[in-house]
Amino acid sequence: MQKILRAVAIAIALAASVSAASAQQDDGTVPAATAPTTMSVMLRNAGYTVSTDEATYLDADEQATDQFVRAMLTTELHAPTINDEYSRQLVISELQRVAALDPGTVAVAAPAPLAELNRLAVARRTAIRDTARRWLDGLSANDPNWVSRGSDAYGAARQAEVDWYAAMRQIFVGRPAAPAP
Repeated sequence: MQKILRAVAIAIALAASVSAASAQQDDGTVPAATAPTTMSVMLRNAGYTVSTDEATYLDADEQATDQFVRAMLTTELHAPTINDEYSRQLVISELQRVAALDPGTVAVAAPAPLAELNRLAVARRTAIRDTARRWLDGLSANDPNWVSRGSDAYGAARQAEVDWYAAMRQIFVGRPAAPAP
């Protein structure tokens, strides 16, 4: 009998806590949207020292790379439904946009300490553009394996991304921490 009472008490306590938690969680409001955090702000928030020139370059480079990456993510999202006319046209449009971009164009020149990062970022964007061009060729030829045409270039883009993050760690982790505010 005591086991049954204990089980009922635990069940009531759990039910009460779940309903209280859900009442607190669902007040009907949607959290306000916030602007994305830039690379320089993330680094500074993490305690790394980032000069003004470096911050300006990193943020400009991030915007340039984002043009390539967003289009490729859209392509990957719609690739499984490529036989649908809407998806096909969207993918072709995004790939054409990437194919027309200049991988070396960044609004701000890289400061000397970030020259290697710039080289890797340009290599990544170049490989993404090459992937887009190869995928377009495959789609134009109605190749059912169009994605495989860009696999080597896409692999090079992914490797350049990995190398970029490794270079970031090497550059910023080796610096003295930023002074606390």
